[in-house]
Amino acid sequence: MKRLIVMLGISLLVVGGVLAVHAEAHSATSARVYGIDRELTRDVQRQLKALGFNPGDIDGNFGSQTEAAVRAYQQKYRLPETGKLDEATLRSLLPERTQAAPAPVGLSDRELVRRAQRQLRALGFNPGGVDGAFGPETAAAVRAYQQAYRLPETGRLDDVTLRSLLPETRQGALR
Repeated sequence: MKRLIVMLGISLLVVGGVLAVHAEAHSATSARVYGIDRELTRDVQRQLKALGFNPGDIDGNFGSQTEAAVRAYQQKYRLPETGKLDEATLRSLLPERTQAAPAPVGLSDRELVRRAQRQLRALGFNPGGVDGAFGPETAAAVRAYQQAYRLPETGRLDDVTLRSLLPETRQGALR
């Protein structure tokens, strides 16, 4: 009986130690899973809170409440709803920490410009004519769209803007 109690005690210690090591390893890698650090996560949480989203505690941990707030932010600002801090979301949330990506297409791609102009017009921005020509009116409409949707204000149809404006356009079609 004494031997059984000792073995049970040792088993509990081993299991408790394994669980503690697993929890510690999970905590240490959770930020890396999302490819972000705690300081960046805190900045994102502060910005989400300032914009009226509820990320939970401002603690630098990317938990389920922060993920839900990121997803709600992405939905409101027409970003791909991943719940993760991907490039488009970070550029929108913290534009001062990122640089705008170069335009993935030349402005000679008239069909893409025409689709963007149609979408801008449908959303209440005036791109001028829907003719596929990227002129000053289209650039002004793109800049207004970028401002309204908290994107880097480049006035160009860059990667982040196209992903937001034309979410059905696949990445490969942008190149």
